[in-house]
Amino acid sequence: MTNTNQDIISMRKTLLKQLILIVSLTGLCACSSVKNMEMYNFSDKESDDLCEVTIINETNILLYPSSGGNMMVGINNMNAGKLKWKEYIKLYLPKGEHTLYLEHRDLFIFKSEHKITLTSPENYIFIKASPISNSLRMLNVIPQDFEKEYKERKNDSAGNMRKI
Repeated sequence: MTNTNQDIISMRKTLLKQLILIVSLTGLCACSSVKNMEMYNFSDKESDDLCEVTIINETNILLYPSSGGNMMVGINNMNAGKLKWKEYIKLYLPKGEHTLYLEHRDLFIFKSEHKITLTSPENYIFIKASPISNSLRMLNVIPQDFEKEYKERKNDSAGNMRKI
């Protein structure tokens, strides 16, 4: 073998090592060491001060196929769980102002924080992934055909919501 061939082989080996190092570091950076939020207590629904909050995931699965329509939901630094496309979860919260945390994954992780005020006995919050964040809309009455379109997510659905 000539010196030029050995130099080419040496450069290829060096490039391969560098590529493996970059891929490994990217994988390690993607791992998170942030602790999960404490789970929301779903059993506190026997009080007149509480209102029923139904959080519904209405993400358009055709626009966000890579995320599968999954959204992580948190209330007041408490993890409420992960909602898949067309799923909802019921929570019982005291009336007043609360902070709703939303997170979805697409090419990147998109997190958002929303201030909500609960005043009526029943509240419906529709959450949706948007191109660079998350959005929500609130209603005080149940939408028509709600039971047909959406299914309830059981309260044991622990997600991996991180503090925002």
